[in-house]
Amino acid sequence: MRVLIAYGTNEGQTASIAERIAGRLRDGAHEVVVTDLGTEAIDPDGFDGVVVGASIHAGRFQGEVARWVGKHVEVLNARPSWFFSVSLSEAGVLPGGGHEAAQAVIDAFLGSTEWSPWEAVSLAGAIRYRAYNWPMRRLVRLVVKRYGGEIDISRDHDYTDWAAVEKLAERVGEAMKGAGAAAR
Repeated sequence: MRVLIAYGTNEGQTASIAERIAGRLRDGAHEVVVTDLGTEAIDPDGFDGVVVGASIHAGRFQGEVARWVGKHVEVLNARPSWFFSVSLSEAGVLPGGGHEAAQAVIDAFLGSTEWSPWEAVSLAGAIRYRAYNWPMRRLVRLVVKRYGGEIDISRDHDYTDWAAVEKLAERVGEAMKGAGAAAR
């Protein structure tokens, strides 16, 4: 089965998660294409299943992801599709964060795009201090310090539950195998 994994990312954690899912699907003998919607908008019509990932920044997902989903919503709703959201809200290290806050952004996004993926998963992201410029590094440190996040700015801090990512990849792989068997 051909699976498209399309994502938007600001700092790279969503890309890392997309690649991990792709690796697991390839291990399951699926043909996988991974694309960053910030650099390349690919048509999902030639794929048997689609996984879309985006990260939450300032209460919304990347504009290129929202536009792409809106443009291809009929195709996405017509085949197996999944959505994963990446955020520090899910990690609980931002003001007003937590699972409920991340889920509210997901729900608003899916409602506004009219997309009904088979599953929408919220995953914790990472703080990539080393990728930030000095003022941003200090600002992020001040904010996350108040909420119990990691404040060592000499290194990055990964809050992603990689076991949850693996389980999502397994569910996608199993569903795609089932869809392939049903099509035969």
